Amino acid sequence: MIFGILPLLVLGGIIALVVRIAGRRGERSASEQAGSSVRRFFQYALMYGVLVVVAIGVTGLLSEIMPGGEAELTTDRAALARSLAFVIIGAPVFVGLALWTRRLLDTEEGERASFGWTLYLGAATLTALWTAGWGIFEVLAWLFRAEDFDPGTLAIAIVWTPVWAVHWWIADHHGDRTRLRLATLAGSGTGLIALATAVGGALTTALGSIYEAAFETSVVSNLSDDLGMAGAGFLVGAAIWWWYWLRHAATDERESVWHAYVLLVGVLGGLVTAIVAVAAVLYALLEWAFGNPTAINAAQQFDIVPASIGSGAVAAWVWWYHRAVLRSRPETTRVEVDRVYDYLIAGVGLVAATGGITTVVVALIEALSPAGIVEVGSSAANTLVTAVTLLLVGGPIWWIFWSRIQQLRDGNTAVELQSPTRRVYLFALFGVGGLVALIALLVLTVNGIEAVIEGRFGAETIRDVRVSIALVLTLGALAGYHWTVYGHDRDEAPAESRPIVRDVVLVGTNGAALASAIEDQLGARVRVWRRLDSPTRDVDPDAALAALRVERHEHVLVVAGPSGVQVVPFEES
Repeated sequence: MIFGILPLLVLGGIIALVVRIAGRRGERSASEQAGSSVRRFFQYALMYGVLVVVAIGVTGLLSEIMPGGEAELTTDRAALARSLAFVIIGAPVFVGLALWTRRLLDTEEGERASFGWTLYLGAATLTALWTAGWGIFEVLAWLFRAEDFDPGTLAIAIVWTPVWAVHWWIADHHGDRTRLRLATLAGSGTGLIALATAVGGALTTALGSIYEAAFETSVVSNLSDDLGMAGAGFLVGAAIWWWYWLRHAATDERESVWHAYVLLVGVLGGLVTAIVAVAAVLYALLEWAFGNPTAINAAQQFDIVPASIGSGAVAAWVWWYHRAVLRSRPETTRVEVDRVYDYLIAGVGLVAATGGITTVVVALIEALSPAGIVEVGSSAANTLVTAVTLLLVGGPIWWIFWSRIQQLRDGNTAVELQSPTRRVYLFALFGVGGLVALIALLVLTVNGIEAVIEGRFGAETIRDVRVSIALVLTLGALAGYHWTVYGHDRDEAPAESRPIVRDVVLVGTNGAALASAIEDQLGARVRVWRRLDSPTRDVDPDAALAALRVERHEHVLVVAGPSGVQVVPFEES
């Protein structure tokens, strides 16, 4: 064990020597900056690894001396030796690394905002959060009499909770909050998923018990244990979500990472889960009415209803809440985030509807196949039920949002046609649909030629390639439709479809990030100024980009005013 730790000690000594030599040099060349990056990588990677090793060692020792852990003290001497070695060797190494890091944070310029320090804080905080959360969950489940007592999980909660608290405090006082935003959102997602899972599980358990009593079937295994587990998950998830999201991330700056979290985790995750829940119930109903169900009675056929209602209700709340958060902003104009939301939901509905149409074609080919070549266990009726389910779930969603998108496009053609979200949406569907259709066509052609050469081309061959045929027809039509839409957009675009802004003077506290976005998307030269007569505000990126895309002056001033973004054209005299 000691020989296994020796490389860590040697590496720590090398890092200390490099830090001491670098600290004695005044001027810093490019090679020295590169050396600092390498030093940070090894230093913080080693620091994180040693932190985990020490925490594991302390957890192991603590679990041995707890009530219920004495037996392990005599039966598992190898685990005891490992825990002692982790603490004896790892603790001094970690303390030394921590002291070096503290000195660097005070003396080295840019250390607090460095990628290595940010990565360490984010990784350590999230690792401690996940581990402590699991330990606290297990302890609460024991308190609720849903699980037996385990000294190991109690030790995990006792050790890793202070590790999380200390690293959160360090990140708050000695870290770059902007760079740590991703870790904060990851913690928000952790709490949201745990909370939603617990509430959904509790609803499923309650509804399942009612279903079991009403129809005399078995849905819930153990009511008290399931409710106890759900209660433990609720307390842990609610605490994490409250601290990470409500206390910090919800009021944070609404930049790209923040919007990506809300759209992907909250809006898309909630909507897709709700759609799946509704589709499960709808499929069970259609299969029982028109298909070939395998259930022996209605109670067994619809035993999925409690879980679908529980998960669907929670997922619908998650979607509704994040949709409301996304639209709770002072600006009343339509910005790019609104377009991303509309196209995202339309895309979800389109994917489901396309899957339904594809399955309809497959079902028709199965129904037209001779009875002698139908595969055992297959059912054209059930395939058609699946198709109808997907169409009923996805079709209305796509139609509602796509119709709204097209109406907004007709009402404000110049702005909507210049939206990068619309172009990405159209090109993505055209490209992906066309590519998959081409691959399916190649597979179809190969199988058809092979069957002709072997002299066995017939109805059985058609049935074997039914999926390829369906993909070629549906995805080919999908790609063709969106290419046609893009062609109409191109024909109806204004003569000056590209912005003519060439020079932008930006006055805002978030000038660096916004300047990069303006340069990338508009190709304009950006100068960032600081306002002296009053406190400078953040400039809303989406509103600024939307205004600059329709601006028809070469030189403009962009500033955050009381009523939103102000774009003032000017010319140099």
